[in-house]
Amino acid sequence: MMTRAPEQSSAGRGSVPLRVLILEDERAHAELMLRELRRAGFAPDWQRVQSEEDFLARLDPTLDLILSDYRMSLFDAPRALQLMQDRGMDIPFIVVSGTIGEDVAVSILKQGAADYLLKDRLARLGEAVRRALEQKRLQAAEMAERNRWKAIVESSSDAILEVDVKGVILSWNTGAETIYGYTSEEVVGRPANFLAPPDRPDEIPQMLARLNRGERVDHFETVRVRKDGARIDVSLTISPIRDAAGRITGASSIARDISERKQVLETIVRAQEADRANKAKSEFLSRMSHELRTPLNAILGFAQVLEMEPLGPDQRESVDQILKGGHYLLELISEVLDIARIEAGQMTIALEPVSLHKSVQETLTLVAPLAAKANIQLHAEAAGAPERYVLADRQRFKQVLLNLISNAVKYNRPGGSVTVSYEDAPPGRLRIKVSDTGLGIPQDKMNRLFAPFDRLGAEQTEIEGTGLGLALCKRLAEAMGGTLGVESAEGKGSTFWVELARAPSSGRDALAG
Repeated sequence: MMTRAPEQSSAGRGSVPLRVLILEDERAHAELMLRELRRAGFAPDWQRVQSEEDFLARLDPTLDLILSDYRMSLFDAPRALQLMQDRGMDIPFIVVSGTIGEDVAVSILKQGAADYLLKDRLARLGEAVRRALEQKRLQAAEMAERNRWKAIVESSSDAILEVDVKGVILSWNTGAETIYGYTSEEVVGRPANFLAPPDRPDEIPQMLARLNRGERVDHFETVRVRKDGARIDVSLTISPIRDAAGRITGASSIARDISERKQVLETIVRAQEADRANKAKSEFLSRMSHELRTPLNAILGFAQVLEMEPLGPDQRESVDQILKGGHYLLELISEVLDIARIEAGQMTIALEPVSLHKSVQETLTLVAPLAAKANIQLHAEAAGAPERYVLADRQRFKQVLLNLISNAVKYNRPGGSVTVSYEDAPPGRLRIKVSDTGLGIPQDKMNRLFAPFDRLGAEQTEIEGTGLGLALCKRLAEAMGGTLGVESAEGKGSTFWVELARAPSSGRDALAG
């Protein structure tokens, strides 16, 4: 049966609104409770029930308070409290009874009641209600804070876990599942030692010893083992957890996967070491080349003086060998210096429109004596074609052409030919090709062509060379914003090409041409 007060009270000035459900089969006792609530500054909006059916019908999670007689003719407080809890509600529940033993009071409090009062001491009701409401407020705030931190922990990509003082895992977030590969069900209740690699068996016990002394571990970089056996680099921050009395009850651990960062740092360190090594090598080569050039020039000078003297056949042959070897060494030193300058970023490249026809013709003129000596025919398909210009360093471009055409002559077959041609290479580029009719290059040796000091087949030929020419040409082409490559068919010949950006015509070259 449901009974409502004759009047429906509303909150007065300075009163605290309070929605109350009263379980009481005596109307007068309910009125006494309401009077004490009003005296305590509350404005109760109340309902009174005395049966289980009515209680369930009026049970509402928006209620602020439930006041219940311990025992009624149709119902009792323990049953009402149980029904409320079964429905997942947490409403402050205060038991008010005429007579109640201490053991009964302890039992109802253990069950979850906020407080209990004797009916002849209702003056304490207001205080008990305030205490119960404050406790509910604190619990709600604590729950909100827990949920907030839980959301933060679960949304973190770091592995966050809690362990007790013995290192047994108590909690394990989503980030830990991602980093370590274990689900929460697989690890909660297990000692955390399994995460450490076998070669670090003492690491976790030592950390626990520090934590139990109250110490904190900050950004400790170490290695951990995933479920799949992979080792990962992590940074650990571990803090002791204390209870209200200040006793250490466990620790919270935050592990960040730094594997990628470590790899990046290692790559940077290797690059820096390689850069330092390159600089040291370039500086060494530059100094040594300069040191060699001075005495070498003196040797060549004295040899040239001797060449002008009347000499016998053997003496003249010896002087010729001195000059031949000296010029070879000068060429080698110059190429070493050029490569060292390019690698050190010290070579100055002045890009400008350069006449392709003019550069090719000047280079062919320089190579003509060498070609005539070897009975090699030189052809330039660009002759008579519309003038084209490339964006290049004039001197370095001719250096590349000279090396490619000279090689095509030197490594040709007797009575062969060398052809210089060009073609468009989109977008906006020109490819200059130097083709020979030599023996070609085996495919398994193509990758060695541009390696410094690597002369393919040098042991089978008397052709002189430093092994630096093609390596230098490739670097010069790249320094001018171009590329250099080769196509070869064994037994048919090779075509080396350099590809550069097309350029508008140069007035100076147009007039000179």
